[in-house]
Amino acid sequence: MEEYGEINLTNQELQMLSDLDSRMYGFLKLNDPKEEKKKTLVLKAIKYLERMLMQMQKEKTEDESSKAISIDSKTYCKLGHFHLLLENYSKAMSAYHKYYNDAETNHWKDANFLYGLGLVYFHFNSYQCCYNYYIGTVLLVFPVSSPTGDDDARARAQPIGAVTPMTDRRSYRREVVFFFSCIFIFLQIINITLSSPLHRAQSIQFFQKLLYIDPNYQRANEVHLRLGLMYKVFNEWETALKHLKHAYSDVSLSTFSKLEISFHIAHLYEVQGKYKLAKDHYEQLLNDSKITVHLRADICRQLGWMYHSCECLGDKNHRETVAIQYLQKSIEADNKSGQSLYLLGRCYASVGKVHDAFIAYRNSVEKSEGNADTWCSIGVLYQQQNQPMDALQAYICAVQLDKGHSAAWTNLGILYESCNQPKDALACYVNATKGNAVVSETLIKTTLNVPASAISNMNPNLGQRIKFLQTHLCNAPMPSITSK
Repeated sequence: MEEYGEINLTNQELQMLSDLDSRMYGFLKLNDPKEEKKKTLVLKAIKYLERMLMQMQKEKTEDESSKAISIDSKTYCKLGHFHLLLENYSKAMSAYHKYYNDAETNHWKDANFLYGLGLVYFHFNSYQCCYNYYIGTVLLVFPVSSPTGDDDARARAQPIGAVTPMTDRRSYRREVVFFFSCIFIFLQIINITLSSPLHRAQSIQFFQKLLYIDPNYQRANEVHLRLGLMYKVFNEWETALKHLKHAYSDVSLSTFSKLEISFHIAHLYEVQGKYKLAKDHYEQLLNDSKITVHLRADICRQLGWMYHSCECLGDKNHRETVAIQYLQKSIEADNKSGQSLYLLGRCYASVGKVHDAFIAYRNSVEKSEGNADTWCSIGVLYQQQNQPMDALQAYICAVQLDKGHSAAWTNLGILYESCNQPKDALACYVNATKGNAVVSETLIKTTLNVPASAISNMNPNLGQRIKFLQTHLCNAPMPSITSK
């Protein structure tokens, strides 16, 4: 074997590397200390291939007329496999796409390539585009509050803490309004990016191509499992259930246990609104002696939230008691779960235990600082206790973490209205209607209008509030400028 930069691979090493491809993803943990030797070999192979490609590209550039120099596109595919096994997803995608863009290759016939690229797209979609939908256990997070004031997060209880006494209330009010204005300007100049379902659609496309060319592919169960999870997010329930059941019935080796797949099937029933069926499946899983501690925590969390939010499971007092018990069991099983602590805080707030709710929220923040829902709920509690500055800071944290957090934008709008800032309030309400999008600064400064189609699909109370503020601002007199 020719050497490149003093890197040489023996025949034995080449044989070991030839057996490594995307099919080993999830089974071969190269980042595990036990696999240190294989990881070193893969890194060596990557370095070797990259130097070889650089050398060939250099020779090709120096002698453009030479037709003898060619780069085998499969080299890029192999690089993609290696990077995927190392969980270097960006580099894996780059290598796979170089192979994909080669017109002379029949990449659509390469099942391992289709599987690898599908996994890469699935990864980026799961951790960037669909953070609120799939994080191992998928939660339906309901809005924290609404302009009508009937949300369960708007608890009626004792103050969390008193606002620092101010002798000059007018001065305090001016300072608050000024600070609100500065913060709002800051929010408007944040560079906001909008996630799209492109990666998810592409992942489905490559996985479907794979099953078409090779229905009996070695990792077909892994493909069906991921297709089921993605179709679940797309609300295509029947298709999702078909793929999940296919993955469950497959006896091939899988990165997911049968209990974990059953959990996702139960969650599919939950998001369909089949709450009693989902509850039965969850409880059946809890009775299994082989259940893991983390899966038990996930199931208890789901059951707790179902009892809290689903009226069909009994009267409110009973449901809230059972919900709190399940969430406490979830925390006992996994005391590092910020999500369970957040949901426990929601339950405490709904029964008027604001102090306990605040403690749960704070503990949730310590476990997982990047949870916009928790910060929004903290803001609601502060706002109820007439602590606008603290509420503002909490809402700012929420919208910084999730630019399309409708509940946080709505509550921020309510806060601005209470401080007599209708223009800022309107902009927040409009942002709340956008879901995962945020209104542009141009829209706020010029038209101050919301499309009729958007208003028709939103919360009717919020839509009425937007129309009222639009009319109020249109009829407001122009500010006069006086020289000193």
